Amino acid sequence: MTVRPIGHREVQELLKEGAVIFDALPPDHYQQRHIPGAINLPLSDVNDGAIAGLERDRPVITYCADNQCDLSPRLAAWLAAKGFTRAYDYVASLDDWTARGLPIEGEHADVATAGNLARDLATCAPNDRLRDIAARLGEDILARVVDGEGVLLGRLWRKDVEALLSDGKGDTAAMGAMHPGPSTFRPDVPIAEMAEWFEGRKIEAFIVTSVDGTPLGALYREDVEGVTAEVGRMHKQHLEHAQT
Repeated sequence: MTVRPIGHREVQELLKEGAVIFDALPPDHYQQRHIPGAINLPLSDVNDGAIAGLERDRPVITYCADNQCDLSPRLAAWLAAKGFTRAYDYVASLDDWTARGLPIEGEHADVATAGNLARDLATCAPNDRLRDIAARLGEDILARVVDGEGVLLGRLWRKDVEALLSDGKGDTAAMGAMHPGPSTFRPDVPIAEMAEWFEGRKIEAFIVTSVDGTPLGALYREDVEGVTAEVGRMHKQHLEHAQT
């Protein structure tokens, strides 16, 4: 039997079909975060009891930490050697899953991240005209410019749109007014890191993207500072309570 490497889309499709997904990482890593429904089967603990009762034609998927980790391909190979005819290795593994903003479970699942706080934002194509884009912005301060595949090409600030409109340049295409190659962050970056990033910078928002360059939303400074302040307040209350 052979193992077939797969990506996140196939993982999601196979799970809908009833596939069993195994997390090959040590228990402490699994407890912190894992793909929903995953069964923890550390490579060091593999045994026949862990797969007892599973039909050998049922799809099984393995994953570990990232594409440099060899635990999942080895676990998948063991499953194939045990007779599973549909064994798959999610090569990019957990880092890829979380960097795409896909759901996770575990003790750290509720940790505030860029993806948790990202707001939806206006979307436009390279040839869309500024006068049309202005109507889509609503209360947003920026829009994303994407290609036909949804990949980020640049960001377009409201202030730039308004300035060009006031100059009578409403027919300008988004491609000609956008800021190409903007800095982006993945959705799994903790808010604590984002707070440090915003500190000392004048930018009020940035775009959160998946690892394939697809925009997931915009993270605003005010949202990050709000969460950081709330965490600080709760920590202070906890300390005060502990001292009484």
